[in-house]
Amino acid sequence: MLKVKRISILPRWIIACLDGIILFHSAFLAHLIRLNFDWSNMENYHVLKGSFLFFAVGLFVMFYTKSYVGIVRHTRIRDGKSLFKTIVFNAIIVGFINHIAVQYFGTSNIIPNSVVIIASWLALFFLGFCTLLVKEFFGFLANEKGKREGRKVIVFGAGEAGMLAHDVIE
Repeated sequence: MLKVKRISILPRWIIACLDGIILFHSAFLAHLIRLNFDWSNMENYHVLKGSFLFFAVGLFVMFYTKSYVGIVRHTRIRDGKSLFKTIVFNAIIVGFINHIAVQYFGTSNIIPNSVVIIASWLALFFLGFCTLLVKEFFGFLANEKGKREGRKVIVFGAGEAGMLAHDVIE
């Protein structure tokens, strides 16, 4: 527990790995929801291939939009918009890959469009929830670590810089 208390921010590579794990599991869970949790019907769909496609495209889009870059302790609306943009681009690109697979290669959908929509909603929810959960965890650690007397300070400015200054001082 002592090592955890010394960490003040979560490294970007850990955030990217967690986001990738969440993307894969969101697609897998979306397949299960789409099939009404009927495990015997899963063999008719490319569940692992579709989940991996959603994951791989999601990582590519995530590195393009830099949604993993936000400092978790200072999560703001801007990070939520970046997350939303990442998920929307991911759904569009996966849908486009499905279209190309069907039109030009004559195969079936790699991942059904309904699963893409369900997986996108699940990924948006789980990614947002985990981001806020990690932020609260680090806030808890900071409060436990920094229970000391301080000066009263007034921060002028209600913009993003003022809020960021407030969080840093706190």
